[in-house]
Amino acid sequence: MYIIPLTKLRRVGSYLKGSLDLDRARAASFLRKASEPTTVPATNLTYDEYMAKVGIGHPPTYYNLIVDTGSSKTFCG
Repeated sequence: MYIIPLTKLRRVGSYLKGSLDLDRARAASFLRKASEPTTVPATNLTYDEYMAKVGIGHPPTYYNLIVDTGSSKTFCG
C-alpha cells in the first residue's frame, strides 16, 4: 500500500464542467425507458478536486494527478 498526500484544490474542476448536463441527459434517458416517471431530487451538490503529485519510473517523471474520489481507478498519462 502506498500513501500519497492529497492537495485539495480551491477551484471546481474543469473536467467536471458539463458533467451536470451529462447526468441530466442520462437521467432523461432512464425516464424515457421507465414505465412510470420518477423524480430524484439532487440538492446541495458540491464538487471538490484532489490532486496528488506522483513520480513514475526511474528516474521519476512527476505527474499531477486529479484523483476521482468517486471511482476506484486512477489513470495518468
